[in-house]
Parts: sequence; structure tokens; C-alpha cells
Amino acid sequence: MDPFSITGSAVGVISLGLTVCQGLVKYYQSWKDCPDDIKAMTDSIENLMESLRLIDHQLKSGHLKPDLVSQVETSIKSCQDKMLDLNNELEKLKEEAGSGKLKQKLSIQSRRLQYPFKQPTIQRLGEKVSGLRGNISVALDALQIHTSTVILEKTKSVGDGVDLLTKTAIDEKKQKIFNWLNPPDPSSNYYDAHEKRQKNTGKWFLGGAEYSAWKQMPNSILWLYGIPGCGKTILSSSIIADVAACYRQIPRIAFFYFSFGDKSKQSPGLFLSSLLKQLSAQAPETPQVLIDLYSRHNDGQQSPSIKDLMQTLREVINDAGQTYIIVDALDECDEWEKLLEVIEQVYQWNIGNLHLLVTSRREKIIEDTFHGFVESQVCLQTKHVDNDIGLLVREQLQTDRRLQRWPTESKRKIEQKLIDGANGMFRWVVCQLDELRKCRNVKSLDQTLNSLPKTLDDTYERILLNISENDRQDALTILKWLAFSARPVLLEEVAEALTIDLESKYPQYDDTRRYIDPLDILEICSTFVTTSTISGPELEFPPYFYPDLGVEKRVVSLAHFSVKEYLLSRRIRQGKVSEFSIDKVCANQCITKCCIIYLLRPVPPPGKDDRYPFIERERPLLKYAARYWPDHARIVEDKSNIMRLILDLFQSQYQYALATDIYFFEVNENPMPPLCFASEAGLACTVKVLLENGADVNLGGGPGPPLYLTARNGNEKISQILLEHGADVDIQGGWSGSPLQAASLHANVKIVKLLLEYGADMNIQGGEYGSALQAASIMGNIEIVKLLLEYGVDMNIQGGEYGSALHAASFNGNVEIVKLLLEYEADVNIQGGKFGSALQAASFGGNVEIVKLLLKYEADVNIQGGEFGSALVAASYKGHEGTVKLLLEHGADVNAQGGGFGGALQAASSEGHEGTVKLLLEYGADPKPLGLGEGWVDEEEKEMESPLEECMAEVAGMSRNLDVGSSAAS
Repeated sequence: MDPFSITGSAVGVISLGLTVCQGLVKYYQSWKDCPDDIKAMTDSIENLMESLRLIDHQLKSGHLKPDLVSQVETSIKSCQDKMLDLNNELEKLKEEAGSGKLKQKLSIQSRRLQYPFKQPTIQRLGEKVSGLRGNISVALDALQIHTSTVILEKTKSVGDGVDLLTKTAIDEKKQKIFNWLNPPDPSSNYYDAHEKRQKNTGKWFLGGAEYSAWKQMPNSILWLYGIPGCGKTILSSSIIADVAACYRQIPRIAFFYFSFGDKSKQSPGLFLSSLLKQLSAQAPETPQVLIDLYSRHNDGQQSPSIKDLMQTLREVINDAGQTYIIVDALDECDEWEKLLEVIEQVYQWNIGNLHLLVTSRREKIIEDTFHGFVESQVCLQTKHVDNDIGLLVREQLQTDRRLQRWPTESKRKIEQKLIDGANGMFRWVVCQLDELRKCRNVKSLDQTLNSLPKTLDDTYERILLNISENDRQDALTILKWLAFSARPVLLEEVAEALTIDLESKYPQYDDTRRYIDPLDILEICSTFVTTSTISGPELEFPPYFYPDLGVEKRVVSLAHFSVKEYLLSRRIRQGKVSEFSIDKVCANQCITKCCIIYLLRPVPPPGKDDRYPFIERERPLLKYAARYWPDHARIVEDKSNIMRLILDLFQSQYQYALATDIYFFEVNENPMPPLCFASEAGLACTVKVLLENGADVNLGGGPGPPLYLTARNGNEKISQILLEHGADVDIQGGWSGSPLQAASLHANVKIVKLLLEYGADMNIQGGEYGSALQAASIMGNIEIVKLLLEYGVDMNIQGGEYGSALHAASFNGNVEIVKLLLEYEADVNIQGGKFGSALQAASFGGNVEIVKLLLKYEADVNIQGGEFGSALVAASYKGHEGTVKLLLEHGADVNAQGGGFGGALQAASSEGHEGTVKLLLEYGADPKPLGLGEGWVDEEEKEMESPLEECMAEVAGMSRNLDVGSSAAS
């Protein structure tokens, strides 16, 4: 089969899907104040749209093998009918909306009367989108887009590649969990380093005794350290490739590159999430412990703690085969101490199949920490690295267009001078090669070779001295942006920042300063900067605002960690280029000014159809400026010139509205009050100024009133300011209902104490979890639970998703909180919530210890209610055999009916839990088909064959087999 024809047909289906998804999202998001089910549906459609764009980009790249294209085509073609069906739904909506003119015709009040969100339509659309995403996830898996599963890809340009295509398919549940973990993708760092690697370098290490022992010894750890620029990251990529290539039975491999230039790659929590995702993606089935972690966090509605991630990672590694984890550049992590604690704890798990390798500079804090437990340490010594540097230089002299032209004698001089001067620093050599490329004759070449700077600092000083006078201010602005940007910035964004004239008395936008070619900034900053490509989704821009998600963009960054160190160092302030000295405050002042002044430019009024495409075309810095100006302003908002700019933005109606739309990734007819925004964004000085200027402390908007937002976000300082200015401590609003519930849900202990000191009502009801105690219980925060109990909270207060705090803690699996609540005499049989009872919630989670504890406190084993009807049905549905057996031993009625499945046997068989089915039959479960329960079957499905009938056929077979076995035994 011709792969090009396959690709064509697949792209056709994708094109239809993108058109339909864009139409649906545009239709529904044009309505203000959509209910949660609409938002959830549009989020799902946007995720589907992003997936389609990613697949489309890969299919059009021309790099896929025919068998992989065929695999993707099968998945995409299976979506064709569903795509057409979804298109029909869109056409119906268009007809009802009068070809898109409905919104203009109706007033605000009449639009609400004719609200277009009929529940059956929403449910039907949601089901169709969900089905499509399930099919699409198989294609995503095959293309290796959403996971960094890495048993690495067979690299075409380098001889020693690795096979990446051994991963099993990701089912929809696994994909949801991975999306929830949402770690940064380290594969881009791997590929970047692997492409820079010179062939045959690193063999001294890969063939060494220390490395060989690390690969083979149980529970091994190896620390690889060296000076800045000695090639640690390049060697890490070689290690990853070598591990994957050395084993016939490919082991589990996970890796992570900490990076000073990417905040998402500086967090210990995201590091752990990345390891979990990579190792779980390589497992034949989604690890149950990961599924349980997801379930305990309300199916991904809350974020896991580092402790949760550590416990889960430990079990995932325990259940895996040989597992290799490679971690590069520990010293580039913002939270060194926390990361080193994590590394030490992982090693102290003493898991025989785990092999851990880390790289860093030889920093004292790292050396002191590793001294106690890392016996195997390898220094990247100059003599070894210089041999590799020689390979690099010779390769460049043979292949680089501007270097290969020199006569043999000149090449010999270049090689000798660079190897002699390198002192083990690849980075130094790279900078000198860049200077040598500029030479135009032998005389200038000899002069450059005879004046090579001795150190990396000297090299950087010379580069800065060579920047022309006309370019110096722009160069300084560029370096400030690259040193302190909140996320990796696009080449066009950095170039656009130069349109702000910061040297004038009143800084302002000046379009005559715009560079004709943004690439010119690379020439200005020379080897200080580097570029890489990145696609839209990696920058996390929602499709509704930014329709070119699949288009690759060029990101510009500082070329090496040593560049930022030099610019911030005391050394540069004492040298010839002190004008290029940078510090955190001055850099963030510069970026804040650029962002806000850019936002203050005139914008089209709301309602124009081309509003957002206009942004994309004409204002390349607007997305960054709107999304990240508060990140920079938080550091410098106490400066009077910055505060004036912030207040100017708040008072500029259209500009502020557009900025908040982009900041929150949603369109609002009425932007939230400035006090709410400042509270949400953590701008303490701004909050104080706004209150002093008469802002209403209780006026809410968007996600909630100011105090609710700061309680949720954990901002104690702003919460204190708001309370001192008369904020209502029990004000209602937001997803969590009240500030106390929000603080309890998000484990903000200090704010819980603060709110209680200001007289917060602990028993106030409302929000997703009904009460603060239930919110703290579902999150497993025993400190807050104890605090609330000590203040006299009603532990049996009912309401919310789980019904009571005991139900929530039982579902969460937190034995300590369950025990504490029972000791405070919580009602063990109180009913309500999605599971009906605490016993059913614990049984659903399969936590035998909690089930035993509840039974010990006289929980009614046959209590009815909840989604599953009884605890036995819930445990059977999940296939928790230990829990099922425990309940049966305590007198659970094996044939009790109720809930959506009718009974325990039907629930177990519907999910294919053969062991549970057998256990229930042994305890006398009746195998004949029973009703599904009132209201379970949709009216439209009554004529269809019951899924239960299919399940019961299998159960009947098991029953007959048991009978035959019994007869044979007798």
C-alpha cells in the first residue's frame, strides 16, 4: 500500500475534524457564563483539536515509516464516521443559531432565555468527542507525541541510536492520567544534545569500569561531575542511548534534563511527574498504583504532592524490571536542597533493579550531600575531555563550510591551539570556533589564534566588547529577557520587545525600532544565544486564541548556563564590560515595562471576528506580555514607575479586557475587577494601592472574590491585607464555595489558621466538597483536619460530592484521617454523596485497612445507597478481590440488588474481573441475568442488546466450569 495515499486520506479526515472542532468551540465559547458541563465539553474538544493538529504535523513531515503511517491511518480512518456525525451536530447548531447571527440579534436577557445548551445535546456531543479522543489516543501513542516514554528513537543522523517504537498503546485512561501529571517533555533536550554530540566522543567513559559497574550492580548510583562547559549534557545523551542499545530485553529508561532556561524544568515535583509518566508509559498496562493516585486526587482535579509522587514512583519502580534513571544538571534546579533530598530518598529505597545516574558541577552542597551515600563518582577530567574535543575540532575542520577552506597548515594550527587552550571546556572551544569562522584571510586567522582568551570569562568579555555601539542597548535588553523570561521565548517575541524605547524619558512603543529580520538578534549576541524549534502546544496556548498550534516556532535562549552566571556575576561588574551586568531586579523592571507598554497599545474593540487572528499577525509579543507580565511585576511592583504602568493598564478598558482574556485563556464580556486580578496574580503592593484608592474589597468576578482567590492560591500576605481592609471572611463564591474551603482544599495551612483567627465559619456549606473539613479530608491533609477538629467543626456535616468528611477520607485512602474522624465519633453509617456510605467509598478504592477499620467501628456491611448500591458492588466493579472477600466474610449479601449494575456479579463481569466473579460464585452469587437497575438504560438504547446479556454469558460459562470442577473433585 502506498504510504502517501494513506497519508492523504488520513489528512483529509483530520482536516474535517479540525474544521468541525473549531466551529464547535467558536460557537459555544461565544456565550458568556457557560455552565461547568459546557466548559468541560469545550475543553475536551480543544484537547481533541490539539491532538489532531499534532498528528497532522507528523503525517505531513515525511519522516514516518510506512508501517507507522499504516498504524496511524487505521486509527484515523476509524474516526471518519464519527467525524461526519460530529459535523452534522455542528450544522444543526448553525441552523438553530441563524447562521451565526443569533448572538447579535438577542439582548443579554433574551439570550439567556434562549440559552442553546440543551442537556441531551451536551451529553450527546460529549460522548461523541470522548469516543473520538479514545481513537485518536492510539495514533498519538504510535507517533510518540504526548509521552516522553523514551526507550529512545532510532536516530537517523547518529550511528548509535535507540528503538523508541516498543511502547504499548496508551488507552484513554492512561492518557487522562498523563495529561493530569502534565510534566515537561525532556525528549527535546535529549534530541538537541544528541544532535550536537560528535561521533565517537565519550567512549572513554562508556567503556570504563565505573560505568560498567553502574549498569550491572543492584541499586547502583553514579555521580558524574565536571567544570562548566565540559560536556556533561552531551555525555548524558550518550549514556541514555547506550543503555537502550546495550540490552536485548530493553529495560525501563527515564531521564530528565534540568534547565536554567525553562522554569518547567527546574521543579522537583515536575521532575518526579516526568519519571512517573515515562516509566508508566513503558509498562504493558497502566500501573494500578498510578490509577489509584489519580483517583485519590478526585480523578485529576487536584495536584499530587511530592510525597504522593514519591510513594507512587517507588511502587512503579518496584514492579518494573531493570530501571535506569539518568538526571542531568542537578545544579540548574531552582530548589537544590529539595531535589537532593529526593535523590537521596530514591537511593535509600534500596530497590535492587534501580540504577540512578546524575550529573552536575562539583558544587559544595551537592558534594556534601552525596558524600554520605554516593560511593561511585566520576570527574570529567581534562585529559579525557580534551581527546573528545580533538574529535570535535577535527570534524568541524572537515565539514564546516567556513573552516574547511583553510590550507592544511592553518587547520593544523587551529587544532593545536584549540586543544591546548580548551582545558576540558567544550564551551570554550565552541566560542573560539565561532570567532574563527569570521576570519577572511590567513593574517586575520593567525591574529585571532595568537590572541585567544585564556578563560571562559575572558571569552565572554571579548564577545561583549565586539558588540557595536549602536547595538549595545538592544543587546542588553535581549540578554535581560533571555536571562529572566518566565518561559522560553520565541525569536519574534524577543525581537518585538526591542520596539519599546526604554531609553527615552517616557518609555513608549516605537514601531520604527522593529527589526526587518528578527534573525538579526542572533548576529548581535553571537555565541551568547542559541535557537531551537518548538511547536505551539509546548507553549501551552489554547487553540481558540492561537490557531497555529501545529506550526513550529523558533525559540531563542542563552547558549549555556555559564553565560547567565557570567552576566549576573561580580566578575563582570569589575571588568571592561560592566555595562552588560544584569541583576534580577533591573531585568524584571525592563521586562515588566516592555510587557505593559506593549499591552497599552490601541486594540480592536471586543466583538470583531478577526480580533485574535489580528493578534497573531500583528502583535507577536502580546501573548507573552498578557500572560506573564504579573510574574515579572511581582518582583518590582514596589517601584513607583512600575505601579503607574500597572494602574494605567487597569484603567484602559479595551487593553485590560484583552489582557485578561489572554491571561485566563477565556473570553469574558466583563473582565474581572482589577482588585480581583491583582489578588489572583499575587500583586501585594498593587492590592494595597487599589484598596487605598477605594476598591471594593468584596467585589467578585470571574473565578471568585479577592479573599477566595488568595486563600485558594496560598497567598498569606495578600489575604492578611484584604482581611485588614474588611474583607468578608465567609464570602461565598468560586468553585470551592468559601475562602476556608478553598484554603483547606489546597492545603494552605497558614491561611486556614488566619481565617479561623478572623472568625471564619467552619461549618459553612457550599462548593464542590460541601465543607472545609470534607475538602481537607479528600486531599489527605491531616494537619488541617486536626486544626478544624480542635476548633470544634461538625464532623458529620453533610453535602458536597462525597457527602461527608468520613466518606471523602475513606475514598482518598487516608487511614490516619479516617481513624482520627472515628475517634472523634464521626457517624460511620452516615449516608449521602456519590458513594452513599464511607464503607462503599473505601471499598471502591480497595483499601482493605480502611474497610477493616470501618467494620471494626460497626459499619453496616449491607447499607444501601450511592452509585453502586452497596460496598460489595463497588469493590466488585473495581475487581478488588481482597476487599470483596473481606466484605463477604463479614456478612455482605452476595445477591443484594441496587445501583447501576443491579448486583455485585454483574458489576464484576462487566469489567472482566474473572477472579472476582469466581469468588462471588463460590459465595453463592446467582449467575442468572438480573435487571440493570432503574434508570440505567437510556430510552434510545432500550432496543439495543443489553451489555449485561453479553457479560452474563461469560459468567454462566464460569459457573458451569465451577460445577464441572466440583463434580470432578467429588
